[in-house]
Amino acid sequence: MSTAEKTLEEVVDRRALVEMTGDDLEDDDLAELWVPPTAAEILSQPLSKPTYLLPGLVVEARNTVITVAKGVNCSDVFAQVLGYSLAGGIQFSPFGKSEPMPTLIAYGSTDWHLVKEHLSLIANQIENQDERLKAVSNLRVSRHRHKSDDDDEVSYARKNRLFRNSIPKGCKVIIFPNGATCIGPKSSEDYYHPFSRLLSDLNGMGIATVTFYH
Repeated sequence: MSTAEKTLEEVVDRRALVEMTGDDLEDDDLAELWVPPTAAEILSQPLSKPTYLLPGLVVEARNTVITVAKGVNCSDVFAQVLGYSLAGGIQFSPFGKSEPMPTLIAYGSTDWHLVKEHLSLIANQIENQDERLKAVSNLRVSRHRHKSDDDDEVSYARKNRLFRNSIPKGCKVIIFPNGATCIGPKSSEDYYHPFSRLLSDLNGMGIATVTFYH
């Protein structure tokens, strides 16, 4: 075993000790035990390769954020094309193709008529009938049913929980076409549940996310 590996093993042992005895130690003792690893120690460890659901874009149980430039209004269509591609295992250039998988597109406030119109237009462009059948079967689309903009936010514990409970079984990817509609005002109240925590919760459920921010 190399010196770097021995040192890193000692760091891991110290951290395990902190986890086991942290409540019984003084702050100075904890600081002494919690020694950050050096760059050499970090570099001595093999890098874990991400598991891509869609090469170069969507990573299993991880989050992808796509920034939408001001004045660009086609992100909903892009989100639907991506959703159909993941759901049907259809080529999504230049990234390649995935295996067909259960996919959810989660809208906040939106023009539902346009959503349905775009879904129809895109589906009709899928020439391979087997891929089209898989895509329309695996893709689900959800929206909030409340009229108030405030009700579109999922940054509150109850709505956050309801959303997670509504996710279809086996879902691998959730696409948020407009992340801004999911972010409520910051609050110190117990019921506040940041959108970032929802994304973390979804990752813990083995779900990847793709969020478009305007």
